[in-house]
Amino acid sequence: MIYKKDISFSFIRDVVSMYGVAAANLLLPIFFIPYASSKVGIENFGTFAVLAAFFQYGIMFVEFGTTSPLVRLLASNAAISIFWDAVTVRFYLFIIALAAIVFIAVFLLNYNDVLVFIIGAASLLGTVFNPMAIYQAKGKLPHFSLITFVSRVIVTLFATALLQFKQDLWIVFAFQFLPVFIVSIISVVFLVKRNELRVKFQSGFFKNKELSRDSISFFMGTVFSSGYTVAVPLIVNYFFGGYAAGVYGIVDRVTQPVKQIIMPIVNIIYPKVCAVRLIDRSEAIRFSVKTSLFLTGLCVLFISLALILIDYIVLYVFKNSVETQYLYPMAVNVFCVYISQILIFLFVVPSGRGNVLKIIYAWMLVFFMGSILFSIYIKSLVSVYWVLACVELLGMLLLFFISYYSVKKNSVL
Repeated sequence: MIYKKDISFSFIRDVVSMYGVAAANLLLPIFFIPYASSKVGIENFGTFAVLAAFFQYGIMFVEFGTTSPLVRLLASNAAISIFWDAVTVRFYLFIIALAAIVFIAVFLLNYNDVLVFIIGAASLLGTVFNPMAIYQAKGKLPHFSLITFVSRVIVTLFATALLQFKQDLWIVFAFQFLPVFIVSIISVVFLVKRNELRVKFQSGFFKNKELSRDSISFFMGTVFSSGYTVAVPLIVNYFFGGYAAGVYGIVDRVTQPVKQIIMPIVNIIYPKVCAVRLIDRSEAIRFSVKTSLFLTGLCVLFISLALILIDYIVLYVFKNSVETQYLYPMAVNVFCVYISQILIFLFVVPSGRGNVLKIIYAWMLVFFMGSILFSIYIKSLVSVYWVLACVELLGMLLLFFISYYSVKKNSVL
């Protein structure tokens, strides 16, 4: 088959190169975050978690769900100039997001660290020009990953050295958000220098109607999903205190890289599946099913190894085993996120059902809002973790039923 020939060598090459980089990207946050929390203190790290949540909201708002639709359109031979359509929209949203975050931080939270605002603004601007969709659609993700890895190593070494002399939160912010800006700028310059992308300035809002429709759908899904994930540190800080927010922030930060470890393979397969479905839908679905079963096995292996490593990290930070109780619901959470990522990018989106994501995430948000009230009522931090696990489990099951329906409808198994 054409599809098998197309993915054989390039697929193996891309997976090997990306996982070499991903392994290092996984280890850097896992070891830096405990070190940083020991320097700035757990309660101060809680402050970081709260402020970081606002900038995560900002990044989500600026990105506006444009990346995945761009990948699909570019993989289907759309003109690369469509990238600047997304950049224009992102820039308008960047201005709105930055103004809102600064207003909330200064006037509502009484926080006025200028360096934190500058780093946060840089991360939002980096999101505006993020060209990952081009690299992903054109099969050049290893290049993008290498730029990401080198940038993160440099920033990590810089932040680690500074923490020896100063225990300021802006240093932790630099580790978390500065690579977003550096990677985007270097990646765009690289494409321009190789004449693979021409700089184009334009006005207007979503000139491409297909990009507009799919981006809005993805954005609404992201809003609903991030409505509970990003809001958790704010809720924990308000109802359980700064120390509890610090605990949540540390455990969440060291498990976030684990949630993303399966994505290198998914990111490589996704544009290929989108392109080949136009030629041979049955073959693309068969490959997606076989790959999803293989990736599920990898998920179990990754989570088992990660639990052992993170267990030691939590013991190192908190000096006791009490906080390790949060790892078990986090393991369920991570597994459900893994499977959901596989279902979304191998079945739901390629089949043209990306519009259902906002509905699924809306139900997840409703379930979260009802369940989190119970956790607040009983004042149990560990129940917050179990609520998140159950929310992700609900989303995974809904995605599974949609994916199963898609496969059965095509009758290829």
